[in-house]
Amino acid sequence: MFGHLAIAYCYVCPSTSINSITSTLQLLLNEHPNTAFVIAGDFNVDMNTTNNRSTSLYNFFNDNNMIFAIPNGTHTTHSNTCLDTIYTSLPIVYQLHFIPHYICVFSFSKKNCLTYKVYELYYSEL
Repeated sequence: MFGHLAIAYCYVCPSTSINSITSTLQLLLNEHPNTAFVIAGDFNVDMNTTNNRSTSLYNFFNDNNMIFAIPNGTHTTHSNTCLDTIYTSLPIVYQLHFIPHYICVFSFSKKNCLTYKVYELYYSEL
């Protein structure tokens, strides 16, 4: 069976409200119905802590049938926070290798301080 796969990467400014993050992501998902997603990036929300921002982001992805694809306890900064994350609606995450980034390329937009780029591909379910 063939379908669409969209791969999106995001950068979110630390000052961006959680409502702006989730509403923009919801627009993205709505623009690509019946599409499998991998959404990765720097959300500037520490997923290693439990607070309003992390809970809201987790609930948003959970409500949209997406899973947090980074193993528990993974940190992406020297201060043991997890700001760079990956979410997917694919039914199986086979294996994830975390490689610290040294060079990141992002486009920039001042509109609401949340930038994303989407790549659409075709994939085959095994």
